Amino acid sequence: MSNSSQHSRYNSLLIEVFASKLYLDRLSEAVFGRRKYGPHLLLGSAIALSYAFRTPLLLAEPWRFTTSLSIVGGLWLGLIGARYMRNGYEDAIDHLRLEQRPTEYDHSQFATIVSLRMQAAIYVLALVGIYVNFFGFGAETLIAE
Repeated sequence: MSNSSQHSRYNSLLIEVFASKLYLDRLSEAVFGRRKYGPHLLLGSAIALSYAFRTPLLLAEPWRFTTSLSIVGGLWLGLIGARYMRNGYEDAIDHLRLEQRPTEYDHSQFATIVSLRMQAAIYVLALVGIYVNFFGFGAETLIAE
């Protein structure tokens, strides 16, 4: 695999940008000796805060706890999977040896798969969907009425 550090030659993942802006990459380097764990610290912090604020609701409705645990696992797997796919994409582009090809082609188009703006828009839509569903305004509520 290519260098899996936080700062890739191609576009960064949105969670990597957030972790960098919150200086969690520096904290990761101080604690673990590598900057690549900043997104993991951000995800862990977000999960801890989420549980801290939702504990009364989770205790009142225990069935939500098992769903919540599966979401945590999915988030960790999503982070690992997104980084794996990004690194695989970097390796594939490197193996194409674009710098050795004729210069009449614009190779910069391969540097970004999805723009940071599009990543942010998808994140906001997903976040709205999660909270709408969590607070009981999901599709099953609308259909039941």
